[in-house]
Amino acid sequence: MEANNFNYYDNNEQQKKGKSGVATVFAVVMVILIIAILFVSVILGDKSGSGNDHWIWGTPAPGQTALPGSTDGQNTPAQTSTPVQTSAPIDRTDIPEDIFDGIAPVINDAANPIPDIVETVSPGVCSITNYVSGYALGQIFTDSIQGTGTGFVISSHGYILTNAHVVDGASIIKVTLSNQEEYTAVLMGMDSTLDVAVLKIDAQNLVPLKFGDSSKLRVGEFAVAIGDPTGSSLAGTPTFGIISSTSRSVNIDGRSNTYIQTDAAINPGNSGGPLINMKGEVIGMTTAKTVTASYDEYGNAISAEGLGFALPINDILPTVEALIRQGHVERPGVGISVLTITEEYSKAYSRPQGILVYSVIENGPGHLAGLRADDIIVECDGQRLLTQDEFVAAIQSKNVGDTLHLKYWREGSYYECDLIIGDLNSIGDTVLNDEYGGGFLNEQQP
Repeated sequence: MEANNFNYYDNNEQQKKGKSGVATVFAVVMVILIIAILFVSVILGDKSGSGNDHWIWGTPAPGQTALPGSTDGQNTPAQTSTPVQTSAPIDRTDIPEDIFDGIAPVINDAANPIPDIVETVSPGVCSITNYVSGYALGQIFTDSIQGTGTGFVISSHGYILTNAHVVDGASIIKVTLSNQEEYTAVLMGMDSTLDVAVLKIDAQNLVPLKFGDSSKLRVGEFAVAIGDPTGSSLAGTPTFGIISSTSRSVNIDGRSNTYIQTDAAINPGNSGGPLINMKGEVIGMTTAKTVTASYDEYGNAISAEGLGFALPINDILPTVEALIRQGHVERPGVGISVLTITEEYSKAYSRPQGILVYSVIENGPGHLAGLRADDIIVECDGQRLLTQDEFVAAIQSKNVGDTLHLKYWREGSYYECDLIIGDLNSIGDTVLNDEYGGGFLNEQQP
């Protein structure tokens, strides 16, 4: 989030104004205080593309994985909130059959294609501003900037792609094109799991970007990222690097996805921007970076450089089209987070080996099935469970509405329950009674 511009006064110059100046200042201060007392506080947030980008500050605790619709390894609620748009209802009846109609740029200088790429692709990159609405006494409404990010045009019909976390919680979303024309956007849909959102603006002569094939990427290829690092004051900034990995599994805010890793500079505000190959085609959407490589022997963070991540375009296109046509994507979720109880822990603490329920989301599928923190799941659909990965795989093999039959241990006895798979995007994020499992780990070993 960009800082506001403040006017500062020199103390000596202020003193020259004498008593009349002091009186004026006093009057102004009193007016401000009266207004502050009368007015209701404006509702503000702290999520943004430029102020709270999805940084990976560290790694989850050893052996811990967050499940869809659950909390992450640091007990931070997974956010699945949906922005409230004040625009008219969305009409999905006139969506064209061929949505994506981008055209790759013509590159004249094969030896150094980057200037041609930046010049032709930049008009399709835009700034995204997330506004939250507040109100004051007398129904005087105000809108405050909650955050900013980047997006890019994917269709001449007005569709724009960005990250879900850039527009999360927005009351109003504004899109500013490279020619500085600003539009109020309609949110066609967002998917928090994949961190994808699609917007639509009513604009003419848009420059949609061409999609490449991210499955054909090779480590060492050149790549260009274009976006708004630190906010709109540096809008359209290109950065250059290589592809460091074509398939890197990373956990961000409790959600694991596969990313392209690049050393092209990614900064707050770049979220939602395109990652482009040397043909001028979009091969990914920049989403995150890590600033922590590891920790030293004293627990101090060791800084990292050049570790940026982008969602592969091939992975997100099916979700993008579903958001445009249906407005949502169903994803199986159970609303609990878990830890693996290894054989070592099992013996040390006299617990069965299996999957510890670490936290439970209120009114989520796990809660409705009767699970509680500190339960240990030992079987799923009659199959023995030994690792959290096996449990995750069992969930992901199901559809929303399917049933998992679980056997679990609680306080010395075994129980069974049927858990109905829910839709991740509607599970919520409130941890039941703020209870977390694993308390037995603090017990003295026998």
